[in-house]
Amino acid sequence: MTPFFITVLCRYGTALMPMLIFGACLMREFGNLPQSARTMTWQRWATVAGLLCVVALLPLQAINISGDPQAFRDPHLLWQVATLTSYGQVWIAKCLLALLLSAGTWCSLRNAPLASLACGVLIATGLSGHAAMDAGTIGLLHMANNVIHILCAAFWLGALIVVLPLLRRAPSSHAHGHGHAGHALARFSWAGHWAVAGVMLTGAINTWLILRDANLSIQSPYQCLLALKILLALLMTALALANRYYWVPRLSHNAHAIVWLRRQAAVALISGLVAVALVSLLGMLSPD
Repeated sequence: MTPFFITVLCRYGTALMPMLIFGACLMREFGNLPQSARTMTWQRWATVAGLLCVVALLPLQAINISGDPQAFRDPHLLWQVATLTSYGQVWIAKCLLALLLSAGTWCSLRNAPLASLACGVLIATGLSGHAAMDAGTIGLLHMANNVIHILCAAFWLGALIVVLPLLRRAPSSHAHGHGHAGHALARFSWAGHWAVAGVMLTGAINTWLILRDANLSIQSPYQCLLALKILLALLMTALALANRYYWVPRLSHNAHAIVWLRRQAAVALISGLVAVALVSLLGMLSPD
């Protein structure tokens, strides 16, 4: 496997793990849901995987800068990349925050502190990549917009990790508004409006900021993959709207509503996981 694809995988793990924890913790906080032993276990190992991915990014960046596959063995070069480049400075912050997040899960912190730590990792993630390509005021606005985009997407994706098991446990005759599933669905339905709107608005702004000076072409790998990511986001939006305005109001009197909610939540989750993978790849490509 080449350093390029290893970097893409590490970028994926670095972004995905805190996204899932951020959204899941916020969803449990909003829905007043307890942390089960299984929940704490997957969060712990997810943060370990995320931390390892973050740590691996620095030597991979050294390889990318030097063009030497053995650059990861050069401590002097690694130190220079970490301390003398903006990438390295963001990496240090991301690494420390990822370490704190992992320690927090192993210390069994509550949902709110874990969500705050995961938020810190995601903010550091949002300050790198194409969001850092502009200078001055535009650059600051680009990074701020990218951070909001990531946080909205993280809530949306991570909340599905919590909601989907509740839907699977709920019987087909489950009435909306009763029990954990009904309460969590009501909260997710309300908060999901803001998350969906935030993802779509900030995503559109990000697309314009990145492509405003690029030559649009169907031969551009970046632009084709970006179009695929946008299609996935539109699919997730359509599913969210269908769930909120069609299936959720029918939970109390339509036995098929809970079945469709399960299916559509699963499709939305898979689409989100693929979208994050595409973003991890897009960050390695030129917009032209």
